[in-house]
Amino acid sequence: MYAAEKSDTGIDDRDDIRTNLIESYERLMQFIAKHLNDKFYLEKDQRISLRDKIYREVVSNILIHREFLNPFPAKLVIENDRVFCRKQ
Repeated sequence: MYAAEKSDTGIDDRDDIRTNLIESYERLMQFIAKHLNDKFYLEKDQRISLRDKIYREVVSNILIHREFLNPFPAKLVIENDRVFCRKQ
């Protein structure tokens, strides 16, 4: 698993994750929290993290549906205007 952050300013951050599923999930969520803002959102009187809700699903799908026989690592790429996943 490979996570990368790219920006126009030349700042580039990467995390090459080669560990078990639980640690991979935690490291990907930490990487996302580091690079994506969590906008304020209230549901009734409770603050909800939309970033965590959305990317929990994305990260779970990346890890569960990756092809283990393919030597190419799955990637999560964060750019200025989009986030995308790639398996090839």
